[in-house]
Amino acid sequence: MRHDGAGRSPALQSELATGSASVPRAEPRLPAEARDEEAPTAPTEAPAAQAKGPPLAAKAPAAQAGTARDVTPHIVLDENESSAAGPFQIVWEGLPAVSRDGKTIAVVLDVGLIQQKLIFQLLDGTSGATKRTIALVSGKAAEIYSAGDSEPDARVTAAVLASTKDHVREMHHILQQGGYTGLPRVEVSLKPVTAALEKALDSDTGALPMPALRGIVGTTTVTLDNDRLSIDREGQLVERRVPQWRHAAYNLPWHVHCDYYAALGEIAVDEAHERVVLLVHQYVMHAGDICALPSRYRVVRLKPAH
Repeated sequence: MRHDGAGRSPALQSELATGSASVPRAEPRLPAEARDEEAPTAPTEAPAAQAKGPPLAAKAPAAQAGTARDVTPHIVLDENESSAAGPFQIVWEGLPAVSRDGKTIAVVLDVGLIQQKLIFQLLDGTSGATKRTIALVSGKAAEIYSAGDSEPDARVTAAVLASTKDHVREMHHILQQGGYTGLPRVEVSLKPVTAALEKALDSDTGALPMPALRGIVGTTTVTLDNDRLSIDREGQLVERRVPQWRHAAYNLPWHVHCDYYAALGEIAVDEAHERVVLLVHQYVMHAGDICALPSRYRVVRLKPAH
């Protein structure tokens, strides 16, 4: 299976955005993934929720994983296809992946709010904290290319291509030296979230009953139901908690209300080390790109429910 920054998961913002008239509604964009030290400051995450979430809409069918174990992770730079990031298309396979010693997890994220911007990250296998970030497309030439103000000249195009090839080689060296192996994974469709928003906007009440999102990888079922995370292994509930992954709502100075829904985008299971790796999006409930926030991978250690 091949993945790329353009087609790996659905656009995060609702196509039914109801932004202020002073802020043009943006077209659907690529997912905004986690930034590292170069990221803009994001709003503080919401405080711990005390009440249960809103009632559920019709639950989404669980997606089944199709990726087998022992996939060798790699990234391919396809020079026959251009993209917003450069004179190429980047595709990858076998990620997320776990290192030979189990201490590190490698992922690729698209962190571009408007333009494609892929980063390679190494995450701590216990906490999920970022240990290292490599921007696959970076540097001054890449900034010129992605600005979109004019057609880049041959010199800029060559510089973007050369720097990206260097970064891809560096990433492959890390994967080979660390003995990384791809994890079985499944992508989770965000269509139920969009459908729930459409239904709410068509109703007189304006309520937003948001659906639970779930996926199945082997014998592990992961469900994110509003702010409640449940993980079931072989029929036994091993994890149930309120993760507080949803960013707090806030208002921009020009009277735009930014409100979010924490949506499950991808599930990878590391059976050997008893953990799951989850891609959590910040789905924009209003105003489109003006409220866009990065998504990020989360590492959850499996433990008995209390």
